Amino acid sequence: MSGEGRLWSYAAFHRTYLTDFYLPSPYVVAVIELDEGARIYGNVVGAPMSSLRIGQRVRADFTTIDDGESHLIFVAADKEGT
Repeated sequence: MSGEGRLWSYAAFHRTYLTDFYLPSPYVVAVIELDEGARIYGNVVGAPMSSLRIGQRVRADFTTIDDGESHLIFVAADKEGT
């Protein structure tokens, strides 16, 4: 899979529900529709919530947290669509 897709739906969470969650609140939980058709959940990071739009291009990335574990995240794609 390419790891590229579009923002299908999202919500801002203003409360942390897991004690060891790695993102400070508020954070974005989203459904991403990958270019291949699958829809998956993930966090969108690196962009102000006010700038997010349904249909916006995003791409998969990974972040490593303190314990060395990697987490799938999504970031807004640049203007060239990459």
